[in-house]
Amino acid sequence: MKTGIMSDAYTAPYGLERGYCKMKEHGYDHADYQGLINVDAELYDLPEEPFRETLEREAEAARAAGVTIFQMHGPWGGSQTDLTKQLRRKKLEQVRKAIRGTAYLGCENFVIHNVMPFGDADGDNKAAVYEINAEFFSKAAEYAASFDVTVCLENMPFGGQYLARPADMLAFVKSLDYDNFRMCLDTGHCSVFGISPAESARLLGKEYLKVLHVHDNNGVSDFHWVPYTGVIDWDDFTKALREIGYEGPLSLETCVPRNMPLGAEREKKELELAAIAKKIAGE
Repeated sequence: MKTGIMSDAYTAPYGLERGYCKMKEHGYDHADYQGLINVDAELYDLPEEPFRETLEREAEAARAAGVTIFQMHGPWGGSQTDLTKQLRRKKLEQVRKAIRGTAYLGCENFVIHNVMPFGDADGDNKAAVYEINAEFFSKAAEYAASFDVTVCLENMPFGGQYLARPADMLAFVKSLDYDNFRMCLDTGHCSVFGISPAESARLLGKEYLKVLHVHDNNGVSDFHWVPYTGVIDWDDFTKALREIGYEGPLSLETCVPRNMPLGAEREKKELELAAIAKKIAGE
């Protein structure tokens, strides 16, 4: 299994071209593009042509370094961005733009969080949550299909939320029954619930598990720690991915401290993290 990491883990400290080259030098073959995760990102305000050109430059930098942008993360502004119909309409337009961006990157997989019409505690409104999400993701999946993009719904870390745990997310995805609507398994979000990421991978299986967000925590809060610094059983996770025949990369959603200056010490930590990713991937 190949390995990947968030794009900005390298492009933020090193710059675009050097960042992807350094990523490849450290042994990663895949990237998770993060440039459209922030709903306030300037990219969302760009007219279509400069938007396309910006993402195509990103794709070319990755391609020149020998890195494939395998997945990208869609807009996220917290649960407060979903509370009204007007806000949800705005989010759908952002999602559509990000899906086009996914295609401009030459990327197949678009990761997105569920819609939270009642905030991050909606357990008393399951029927409404289902209907709102079903309408939203039917539109998103149908739009994405025209760009050959797969929408990957990510399990969440909020205990009071109906659509959060992998089993509930899987049931929802299956209920819509779109060929290009699958799942992103976030290991840290599983751990917050005391759920085994390995068992979640087995539950989703090869058909529905499309991409990964790999990181660790203390089993209580979503800290995005480096694997092996928290409570997750990584040996069982590796075993589970092999058992189901997972075909994507082992993609990290963690990195060395962002404020660490460039130099030998930072690179040492980056190489240590890359080695951890390879260990979990079974390389």
